[in-house]
Formats: sequence, C-alpha cells, structure tokens
Amino acid sequence: MKQTLIGALFVCFLMAFAAVAGAETEGFGKMTVLYTEYPPFTYTEDGKAAGFAIDLLRAMFREAGVQAQMRTLPWKRAETMLNHDKNTMVFCARIERREDLYEWIGPVYPRKISLYKLKSRSDIKINGLEDVMRYKIGVVRGYASVTDLLKIGIPDENLERTVDETLNIRKLYGNRFDLIPNNDMVFSYNLQKAGRGLGDMEKVFDVTQAGVSDYYYAINRETDPALVEKLRQAFDRIKENKTYDAVLKQYIR
Repeated sequence: MKQTLIGALFVCFLMAFAAVAGAETEGFGKMTVLYTEYPPFTYTEDGKAAGFAIDLLRAMFREAGVQAQMRTLPWKRAETMLNHDKNTMVFCARIERREDLYEWIGPVYPRKISLYKLKSRSDIKINGLEDVMRYKIGVVRGYASVTDLLKIGIPDENLERTVDETLNIRKLYGNRFDLIPNNDMVFSYNLQKAGRGLGDMEKVFDVTQAGVSDYYYAINRETDPALVEKLRQAFDRIKENKTYDAVLKQYIR
C-alpha cells in the first residue's frame, strides 16, 4: 500500500514537472511584456493588463504554450528595457528607425495618424503641410508620432512634449498648444475617458496612411530565434482560426 502511494505521488510529481517544463517552453523561459497606457490597445484595468493588443497576446501565448509576465511602464523606460533585455517584447509602431533593432510579429492593427484641432479654435486654418508648420503640436515623448511629424518636415521646436496621453489632452483643451496627433480609435477612447468626445475635434491633416507603419509586437533581438518563430507561428494561427477577429469585435462595435 505504501509503495503504491509513493508510486502514485511520484507519477503526480512527474506530471506536474512536465507541465511546468512545457509552460516554460522547452527551456526558453518566460516572456516579459512591457506596455504603456495606450488604450484601447494597452492599458491597466483593476490592476491588470488589458486592451486589444494584450488580449491578442494572451491568445498567442496560450496557442504557443508560452508563459509571460506583464508590466506597465512609461514608453522611454519600456524602450530601454526592450533594447537590453532578451525575452522582452512591446506593442508599438513598426517605423523605419526601429526596423533593424527588433524582431517583429504582426501586423497587429493598421496605424493611421492624423492631426486634430478643437472645433472651437476657428483661428486655426489648415489647407496643407505649410499651414501645419505655423502651429504648436502636442506630442507624447518617445511616441512614434514624433518621428512621423519630424519625417514630414515639422520643426522639432514646434513640438510640445508631454509624458502621457491624458496630460496631452488636458493641455490641448487648455490651449497650451494647437494640434494633437493620434489614431482615431485611440483618440476617441482617451477623450471619452477624460469626459470629452471626438465631437469636440476636427481632423485637419493626415500625417501617415494605414499600411505604411502599422502596429506590431517588437521583440528584443537577443531572444532565442526558435522562441520568436514559435510565437510568430502562434500569431499566424490565431489569425487563421478567427481568434483575432473575435477579439477585435470586442473593441470595434
């Protein structure tokens, strides 16, 4: 009886060990997901990571059998860790200056950035890029939209940098600057959260077009290539089996 009990316990131990080993993806270890407060793509809700890009990641990790931990940080700190720590990944825009720095999985979502003004600012008149040059633009420090604006010729001195989206919106309503760049989906969400609405805004200029620099998952290049490929294949499968579509429907209604 005693030997039978010991044998049963040993089998349970082996099963538990195998499960843990499998969850650790054949010795690859956990992935660390760093995210910024960029709703509805990535944000914190009730103390946990949430958002469209986060829900997709969870589905991808389940599909791949990979464990992950998630941590919210300001963009510049997240970018620094992404540059130095293997098994680290971030949801971000795949722009030219980042192209050779990371491994990429995606595209996760189309990215189109436009400039908006308050409808009440009748003094702001824009018919083209030359008109944009005359105004101050509020941006979040380190965001890809800063690069987008500089790339089309906006002088750096025209950019008023802040630390996050919430403060940027507050400054726009306080007339601390004239224009604000954003993605329609993101901007609408953040305005509602601030007790405002997209109805207050007027789109005045398109900075980028969808398909030029879409949203992807960036992974530190020191991460094991076999792990990166495992995740890439898992992402492809959740698109093929319509998991992606099911998640998207929760955010676009």
